[in-house]
Amino acid sequence: MELNNDFLLFILDSVPAGITVNDEKGNYIYGNKFYQSFMGLEKYEFLGKNVKEFVNNKIISESAVILAILSKEKTIITQDVFKSNKTFTVISNPILNEKGEIIRVVSLLKECKTINPKIEFNEDSFILKSEKMYEIISLIEKVSEFDTTILITGESGVGKEIIAKLIHKYSHRKGKFIAVNCGAIPENLIESELFGYDEGAFTGAKRKGKIGLFEAAEEGTIFLDEIGELPLNVQVKLLRVLQEKSIIRVGSTEPIKINFRLLAATNKNLPKMVKERLFREDLYYRLNVIPILIPPLRERKEEIPLLINFFLKKYEEKYSVKKVFSPTELKWFYNYEWPGNIRQLENMIERILITNSFPQDINLKEISEDLNKKEIITLKDLKETSEKELLIKSYGELKSTRKVAKLLGVNQSTVVRKMKKYKINL
Repeated sequence: MELNNDFLLFILDSVPAGITVNDEKGNYIYGNKFYQSFMGLEKYEFLGKNVKEFVNNKIISESAVILAILSKEKTIITQDVFKSNKTFTVISNPILNEKGEIIRVVSLLKECKTINPKIEFNEDSFILKSEKMYEIISLIEKVSEFDTTILITGESGVGKEIIAKLIHKYSHRKGKFIAVNCGAIPENLIESELFGYDEGAFTGAKRKGKIGLFEAAEEGTIFLDEIGELPLNVQVKLLRVLQEKSIIRVGSTEPIKINFRLLAATNKNLPKMVKERLFREDLYYRLNVIPILIPPLRERKEEIPLLINFFLKKYEEKYSVKKVFSPTELKWFYNYEWPGNIRQLENMIERILITNSFPQDINLKEISEDLNKKEIITLKDLKETSEKELLIKSYGELKSTRKVAKLLGVNQSTVVRKMKKYKINL
């Protein structure tokens, strides 16, 4: 079907945005004047051609049309046009017939004016496709330059640390980004880890003392992940640090002024914890100046196809293997609820590349049944990794399993056994 109504074409050419129409296979059948201008192309250069050619030939970075055809739902992405060196927000809407089959995909393109083009596609990328995530990035654009405290909330695995890194990246701060998992540090060590200690503060302390993580974040950003795990006595001291912008090392009485910005995150219900007196109300309100709630992956499924592509490339390079998913497999990924969110999706992609030799089909039933088990294993691995790092760090400083045992509040035999388990050189 050709668009040949002169008046309709005149209206479409007058819209200050790019408009395209593709058929069910992704072939171009229309592009208005703004689209031609954005792309730097004449009609004959794209009409009748498939959008996949544009991706393969590096004319555009990716295609919302392809994603819309795969998902049969509206898709929003940012798209780089390499010829014009511009970035556009693209919204592609599939048009379905009575049988639920795609007959056309109508797309709208508008040039980006936000920080979205600056977000690099690497290990710390935040992949954006949904309106909810665009709203969050828009908020980040507004608040990054201000040193106000931000509380990032959301389920485990949604990408809270990456959001914190973006805030730091686009702020004026020149110091380091220091990430702290409050749930991974033993309770008896968390105060000295955060605030440091002076010489002689406790048995086994380093001779000249040690700076804490807040001091390490001078001129930078400290990110307290899983802040709901902080003991109440440390919450009191953290509140004072936020109010006075100074810390007092363990074993000292002298305050040390620090120039830092605090970002915090949790997957817990802090208001409920406040009611249960497990979290201080005054600290909660001090942290929650700017709240950012990251939606779970099941509420932004339009991002799943690009996430799959990103993790496939990552692990294909790591393991020197290749995998292409069938439409049936992609549909399964799209329809699954992903209780472990992006982290669970990444684990699943890695597992598939390791355990399935190309082009062997995936056992979808087996994957579905094993997802929760995989997440539990991941949490166990996280605990063991934290334990190993703590032992390496403690033994590296104290050079004695007896001192390490005393510092950690366990038997020396436990320290020796765990060091052998993790193959830490004695």
